[in-house]
Amino acid sequence: MQDCALHGKDAAAEYDALVARADRDPIPTGGTAHRPLTGADIRGATQDYLTLSGLSWP
Repeated sequence: MQDCALHGKDAAAEYDALVARADRDPIPTGGTAHRPLTGADIRGATQDYLTLSGLSWP
């Protein structure tokens, strides 16, 4: 889909860059109630989603 933010890009490279950037400089979450998001947080959430997605997708 051309309206996708990753259209024409290497999605794996974009993911790796995001994780590396968050490892160097955690991403603010926009509030004081939550700590900044690290690369480890992103990797963990991705693994959880990939592992558990079969439970919610037919």
